[in-house]
Amino acid sequence: MTSILWERLDTAGLDRATLAPDANGFRIAGTALFTHEGNSFDIRYSVLVDPDWNTRVVAAHLQGPDGERRLSLRVDESGRWTMGDEALEDAEGVNDVDFAFTPATNSLPLRRLKLAVGDEAELKVARIAFPERDIDVATQRYERLSDYTYRYIAADFEADLTVNDEGLVTNYPGKWRAITAP
Repeated sequence: MTSILWERLDTAGLDRATLAPDANGFRIAGTALFTHEGNSFDIRYSVLVDPDWNTRVVAAHLQGPDGERRLSLRVDESGRWTMGDEALEDAEGVNDVDFAFTPATNSLPLRRLKLAVGDEAELKVARIAFPERDIDVATQRYERLSDYTYRYIAADFEADLTVNDEGLVTNYPGKWRAITAP
């Protein structure tokens, strides 16, 4: 089990996540505390992935000034995403989830892709924005620049992410910085 604590750089906030083996693969789970539009929020989140790092279960519990909101998604082995009984057809075939409020989920495609230095990959992710809980499918690109650095490109955003031996982001310029990391 590996734990990490991040400090948010673009607004007040912290995030603590743990990456650990799970009976069916791996689990990354954490708690993010942050401000948004003058309000404070906390989100407890977890993502279960299979042994190949494909997303299978996504859960989040948000507490904020308007009360509590929950999100629960499942992804079957054919890549079909559901929220309760509702199919998320736009996300069909997507392997990864991206919580917009934490760098934790950037680690999941990095582990799944296993890029060699110099390799790059473009992928679709189910991007979830909070506190709104909006879900959309977005394109992201990762290019491995060195053993511990990846160029991350999403829409009109680009950053060189630094990771540790576990593939957890330790520096996300302008957004997150690890305070503690293995």
